[in-house]
Formats: sequence, structure tokens, C-alpha cells
Amino acid sequence: MKLLPYEDIIYETKLEPEEVLKKIDNITESETFHKANKPILYQTIWYFKNRRHKPYIGSIDENSFNIRRIIDYRNSFNPRIYGTVEKESGKTKVYIKMRLQTLVIAFIIVWFAFIIQFFLGILTTSIKGQTFIPFIFLPPVMLAIAYAATFYFFNSESRHSKRYLAQLLEAKITESET
Repeated sequence: MKLLPYEDIIYETKLEPEEVLKKIDNITESETFHKANKPILYQTIWYFKNRRHKPYIGSIDENSFNIRRIIDYRNSFNPRIYGTVEKESGKTKVYIKMRLQTLVIAFIIVWFAFIIQFFLGILTTSIKGQTFIPFIFLPPVMLAIAYAATFYFFNSESRHSKRYLAQLLEAKITESET
């Protein structure tokens, strides 16, 4: 059982590694362009005036990349996509890791710890007082909903990226761990 959502995917393509990185570069905006010490209001106005942006934002190195999808809505569970391109047995393999952003993971841990502490407090009070407290069911329900929402929103975003990258790279998924 996975505690947090992630995906490890291997794409196999007939393209050369340089072509793969070029294609990914063509769909990726530079992070420095978006974060170049511009006020958030300027970034927001620029975004809505120039809706024809590239679909991803991030950086590309020698044989790897770190990108995330640019979306028109808020979704903290939008995965960060780490990729490495390697040539193996005459075919190019693209190793992809989709992960939650670090700040989101930290928030989830703190939030779950708070809910568990709240549950243990209610449970202790209920046991010591030998009375039934109806709110005892609230924390487990909150945990279940938050856990399910984390997986649902992460998977909905990762599904878009998996399909888009497969089409872009003219590739097929050879291995996938979700």
C-alpha cells in the first residue's frame, strides 16, 4: 500500500535522445521567465494576456529534465515530473518519476498528524469518561477523504501528462509502477 501517490514510468521510443530532449524543450517554459522577480499581479496579468503558453514549465539539463504541467486552475497535487533519457539496445528509454511537490508532502504530513492527534484526544476522553462521543468518527472520515482526494487529484493530473508525453515522444509505456 502506497502512503503517498507517485508513478515510475519507462517510455520506449525510436527517437534519438537528443530529439527527445529537443521535443521536451519545445513544450517547456523556463521557470526563470515566470519567477524573474516579478510581482504576482504582473505574472497573473501576463498569464491571462498570453494564454498561448507552452504546456509545461521547468528545466532541461544534459540528459534529464524536471517539469510540471501549467494548468489554468489550482491543484496542489499537480505532479512534478523528473525524467532521464538514456540510449539502450538501439532504443531510447525515458525514465519518468512523477512525485508530489515537497511542500505539499510536508503539508499533508502536518495535516494528518493534526487529525490523528485530534482523534487520539477524543478517544482518550471517551475511554477515561466511559462515554460515547459521537465526534469520534469524524477524524477517521476526514483522514479517509483527504487520503482519497490526494490520490484522485494526483492521478487525474498524472494521467494527462502520461498520455501527452507518450504522444509527444512517439513512445509506448514499457513499465509502469503506480
